[in-house]
Amino acid sequence: GYMEYVEAKTFLHQIDAVSLMDEAEREYIFTLAQNINDPIAEVGCCYGGTSILMALASHAEIYAIDNGAASNQEETCRRNIENSGCKDSIHFIQEEADLSANAFANEYFGLVFIDADHEREHPYLDLTAWAPKLKKGGYLLIDDFSVGCPGVTRGVIRFLTEHHNFTYVTSFERTSGPHRQVKLLVLQKNMI
Repeated sequence: GYMEYVEAKTFLHQIDAVSLMDEAEREYIFTLAQNINDPIAEVGCCYGGTSILMALASHAEIYAIDNGAASNQEETCRRNIENSGCKDSIHFIQEEADLSANAFANEYFGLVFIDADHEREHPYLDLTAWAPKLKKGGYLLIDDFSVGCPGVTRGVIRFLTEHHNFTYVTSFERTSGPHRQVKLLVLQKNMI
């Protein structure tokens, strides 16, 4: 990769493009991205912090995808990518998450991080659209698999009930009130 995690974290703070994930999640994603040579997709990149973090860790092409629905989101994301110096390796695509998958061949990505619309059927549609784009042995990261995000939870359970070609790798939990919630779920696509 381009730099070590501590340097990347400091750099993201300096350009005000901090990922919204917990410290342990950011460090795990950074370390995982260091070992990915195939393209990486962040589906639901918000302001670009995690896409930049992965670009700092890896020489892989990064596709940062978001519909830009939040106020100033597209402008802020593009500015953060520009300020990071990673604009040659990060490709920002403004489109709905499930539709944007159509632009890529199956088994193209080494890592796909799903963190787009958390409501209703969107998480399930995103997973079914993007899972075929992941190479065998590639990593599927899913944000907010928790009681607080029932759309994500229902979508993941439905997806995994229908698709048996993923293996659990790890998860990161957070305590929210009386509940322990999985904040980040990491799966690996089976080689078979």
